[in-house]
Amino acid sequence: MKFCPECGSENPDNAIHCQECGKKVENTLTEPKVESKTPKEKKQEKLDKRKSTARRIVVYIIGAVIGFVLFSLIIGQALASTGSDAGLWIGVVLYLAGPIIGFYITYLIY
Repeated sequence: MKFCPECGSENPDNAIHCQECGKKVENTLTEPKVESKTPKEKKQEKLDKRKSTARRIVVYIIGAVIGFVLFSLIIGQALASTGSDAGLWIGVVLYLAGPIIGFYITYLIY
């Protein structure tokens, strides 16, 4: 088997061009590219991933709070103008819908 020097995919011995990327395959048999990372690089990669996850969680929580506040203000203004008195149901709806809308908006942005 020949291995492509560009993408590392296997090709038949009689192949002239790589079946994956189309680059010319040399006549000599070669080993595929192996990217090795040092333990320090692997540790740094894990750390970056954790930071990214923590940042995402913080952004979602902030988005949920902002969504709750905005949704509450909009509904409150709408109800104040109509003079409706359905406080308990409105409270339940705001309690449930605010964070959901906040998470959704944050998901769209982030």
